[in-house]
Amino acid sequence: MRDSSTLNEVLKKAMGGESPPIEMKFSDFARTELMLHALWTHFPDQPIRKAHLLMQGYREPGITDAQWDILKHLRHLAPEFRSSISWEIALRRYDEAAKSSASGWLGFDIDYPRNKITPTKKMALARYDLYERLLTQEPVKFRQTKYRPAPAGDYEFNINPQQTRTIRISKEIANIGVKYATQIPSINLSKDRQSIKIPLTDLIKKGTELKPILGYDAGQILNQSTYWDIQHDQEAREIYIDGEGHILGPTGSGKSTLIDCLVALLVDSNKRVAIATNSVGEVQNWLEFAQKVGIRAVPIIGESERHKHLSRLNQAVMFSNKQQPFTHPGFKWLSQSCPLYSLAQPQIPQTSNGQRSRPPCFGKLQDVNDPNKVYSCPLAPICPRHIKATTLENAQLIVGTLQGFIQKKVAPHNLTENITILEYLALTTDLFIIDEVDLAQPKLDEIFYPTETLASFELFQDTWTRTESYQHVHGLMEGEVVVPGRYRDPYLEQSEDQRHLANRGIGALMYLMRNITNTIKGKSSRQEIEKLLKAYTQEGRLFTAWTFFEKLAEQLSGLAHVQSSANKIRKQTLSKYQRNYDRYREIFKRIQNNPVSPDTIGLNSSDTVIAERLALVSGALLAGDLLTTVPHPNCKKFIQTTRWDIKFEQLESDVERFIDNLAKLLQLAIYAAHVLGALGKHVSARGYASVDLESTLPIIPPSDFESLLPNSPVGSVTSAQFLNRQLRIFRGIALGRSLLSQWNSIFSIDGLTPANLLVTSATSYSGDTEQSYPFHVQLKPTLLIEPPPEKSKAVAHDSEFFYCPVVDDAGNPVFISGSQGDDRQENISHMIAGLCRKSKQGKPLLEQFQDYLAANVGSDRKNLLIVTNSYAEAKAFYNSLKNPYQDRASYVVQDGRWVSEDQVSRSKLTEFPGRGKEFLIAPMGAISRAINMMHPLTGEPYFGGMVIAVRQHPSPDDNQTVISGVNKETMD
Repeated sequence: MRDSSTLNEVLKKAMGGESPPIEMKFSDFARTELMLHALWTHFPDQPIRKAHLLMQGYREPGITDAQWDILKHLRHLAPEFRSSISWEIALRRYDEAAKSSASGWLGFDIDYPRNKITPTKKMALARYDLYERLLTQEPVKFRQTKYRPAPAGDYEFNINPQQTRTIRISKEIANIGVKYATQIPSINLSKDRQSIKIPLTDLIKKGTELKPILGYDAGQILNQSTYWDIQHDQEAREIYIDGEGHILGPTGSGKSTLIDCLVALLVDSNKRVAIATNSVGEVQNWLEFAQKVGIRAVPIIGESERHKHLSRLNQAVMFSNKQQPFTHPGFKWLSQSCPLYSLAQPQIPQTSNGQRSRPPCFGKLQDVNDPNKVYSCPLAPICPRHIKATTLENAQLIVGTLQGFIQKKVAPHNLTENITILEYLALTTDLFIIDEVDLAQPKLDEIFYPTETLASFELFQDTWTRTESYQHVHGLMEGEVVVPGRYRDPYLEQSEDQRHLANRGIGALMYLMRNITNTIKGKSSRQEIEKLLKAYTQEGRLFTAWTFFEKLAEQLSGLAHVQSSANKIRKQTLSKYQRNYDRYREIFKRIQNNPVSPDTIGLNSSDTVIAERLALVSGALLAGDLLTTVPHPNCKKFIQTTRWDIKFEQLESDVERFIDNLAKLLQLAIYAAHVLGALGKHVSARGYASVDLESTLPIIPPSDFESLLPNSPVGSVTSAQFLNRQLRIFRGIALGRSLLSQWNSIFSIDGLTPANLLVTSATSYSGDTEQSYPFHVQLKPTLLIEPPPEKSKAVAHDSEFFYCPVVDDAGNPVFISGSQGDDRQENISHMIAGLCRKSKQGKPLLEQFQDYLAANVGSDRKNLLIVTNSYAEAKAFYNSLKNPYQDRASYVVQDGRWVSEDQVSRSKLTEFPGRGKEFLIAPMGAISRAINMMHPLTGEPYFGGMVIAVRQHPSPDDNQTVISGVNKETMD
């Protein structure tokens, strides 16, 4: 994260070393004036009140390169002004200061009607030079964190909120930290990164050289394909990456083999490479490759899941060779031991399953004689839990998952700069590789639009607060509880208040949504509001506070009736309904912003009365018993007695039921505004206040990227979804996929040149017109790999696709898609029974498929891949198989879940052909588009056919499709 504290320090010095006597924090005052200076000198035509739009990270038409560089600086120095709310608050406070006795301290006069900013030339003229220098001349420095190893003495640290331990650091141990504290390197930034140019002949030669190590001739595989330079529309003779590159090639074209050879060749040329994979299992595979080839590799593996990763690696090693000793390079990096645990009094057992205590590595050792002095562990630089600084600096290959690179920071004993691993790699490597980028891109969207399940009716008492508190004491978040008042931070204390408000409302919201459908008595062709309520409570739609209030305004104004009517409506009538809608929407917006004390400024007298009456309803609703009747009597009375611009009997024949449904919608809107508002304030306050406090809320995206990435196109919103009797919360902050398409722009501040970016995919680019937006990568391909003609012919021309319905014992077609729970399990059993049942032709469908493959493709290609939608379904399919088919089949499980020979770990799929079995049952997500599973004897694909047992399509309530679509349109 970049450091903005320099502005405060230098400005305070320029103004005489003291803070001005105004009702603003000095840091807020400094950033506000810096923003005003930027508007005055560089953006004079930009509307002052809408200046936050410049800070959102999107380059508007007409913005010059010089202005864009200034905006990059501003986003680092004043990141909070990306929000319209924070900018409005800053202007309001600045205006209040201008009217006070301290106005002489202010550097600018603001004339909003004329959109003019004038420097006052008061107090410190040097401030204007300082602002200009920060915007145009001085580089934005990285924030630095000093490694402070504990000196000899007695210390205390928490292992969870209820338990503490004491520890005595001896002089010998303390000296280890002192020694390494003077050797911490600073980031070696590159300003002249060179492009990558490697002849294909060199890659092919390198592949052949690796044959004794890899066990196959990689050069021969590369030599079979044709390489096409898309930009120049000619056959390529080299791999050329200048800033960004996208290699596109279908399955089997040799992309993975090319990457293997490319990495080995670049390391031979003293280049440094980083690779982002899609799973920790793939990280371990790269470590194995690096060990064979002789590459110094370092993995980035998180600590919270290490016990699971270690279990997965143990199983992978056992599966490959049960007699193999623990020589896999991955074991070196999965240590969970903590030297201080054994020195603590009383001693602490080492971390194991069920115990997620985090050792006191950094900033957790509290001097028993002076609680204000907090230190780091002096053994961190040599502890097996951590990467050593020299090891990280000298690594030729750094590999990890994209999420790990983003979430994890470089430890203070490794580097003086406080930056994330991703930023460190972008600025210190020569090539950054993202494989299967069409899978990585949706993950980027999810990282910055995370989801958290707050509560369910199955565990109704374990609501969000209770669950979070339990995790702090016993679970994943042990030892990191936030206690109100403990840190003397008003933002955190406010955050805790908001947490309890949100938690209280969550129970009421769930109760309400559960009971709405029970109170709806029947369907009517004109009851659009009834359909709406059922859709939210039964289909699990996404909603926010404004969603319900907008729907309520549509119903009360008559606009919804117009939209659903098949008859033509006069233009004057439509305009009247639209005016009514706009009026009610404005009233409800005030309640949405503050359900109890709405701002009525700007409303006329009649609308103010409605808003104030609605506030009384909200207050009574929120202050009383939240688990109450549906609809609430106050809501119904408000709907009945308020004078609306339309008569309900003109809209609905059953007026009483219509009013009931309006009251339900109003009640839902008030609770949603209360819950999502309180939750959003809690998350915002937590994120703002806990810069150094490790936040445990998964709905807070990584804050380090707020100044790098464009804002989320839907804003920093908190939305919800009620699905399968569970309430889920979504929160959007930034546009994650821009890391791919704007790689150079994001990391090139102050003339820095980031690493060359290389992404690979098989089917992720579909042109400029017909695009599949969830997986379409907005980084155009630069190199196309065409597989050998015979392989292309086999896929594009010789492959056959046909539909074969399966029937149950009664002869009825079997459908799995659309069914849930026990019904789905039963339908899966019927599907398997239908595939294994003898038909009129004498043989079951499975054997008929195999006979067809043996006759038309080859006897060694009769093996079948059976595709499902999930790991649970794969297991259900396997358990439903009858012998002899079950003995000839295996099913895929998640890494770390392998317990028997019937199962195949996700990361060990390529080894399945060695088992000699004929059927593999796998979820679509586990095999991606395809995994290279080749016959060990012939070298040809192991499977000759695929049975898609469950229709592959996104769930209608899957928000990822929506998020990806919005983000794609924003980038375009």
